[in-house]
Amino acid sequence: MASSSTLGDILERVLDKGIVIAGDIKINLADVELLNIKIRLVICSVDKAMEMGINWWQQDPMLSANALAASGAAPAQLPASSSPSAADKIFGTGSSASAATAAPFDPSKLEKENALLKMRIEQLESTLILAAAPKRNAPRRSKPKGQSPLRDNE
Repeated sequence: MASSSTLGDILERVLDKGIVIAGDIKINLADVELLNIKIRLVICSVDKAMEMGINWWQQDPMLSANALAASGAAPAQLPASSSPSAADKIFGTGSSASAATAAPFDPSKLEKENALLKMRIEQLESTLILAAAPKRNAPRRSKPKGQSPLRDNE
């Protein structure tokens, strides 16, 4: 009697037992290693991973509340920069403004900033176009009659 396996049965067995896929890719040119990629893929259940000693998700602050609390970081804390960004200036957020004194969102500020940026882009584009255009009215040096244009006659 042949037993048929459904996708659910196969998935349950793979997660219960685990599967490891390993591979190496090396690219050499004249005995010089240019690229070396080592691929290790483990597919298993969380229980099986913990049984094998794999628990990286417990120490990652982005994935675990316990790791986040242990690190002392706020949930959405980003590295502080020394100068406020354009978004900080527009929305009144960032290091210069506290949460209590932050200005409410003002769409007119966003529109003004957008118009300013568009104007600066147009100025840069026109500068590039002028720099790339050939000089049409530049004076040409002409040789007196009888001289070759390719070499100077002495």
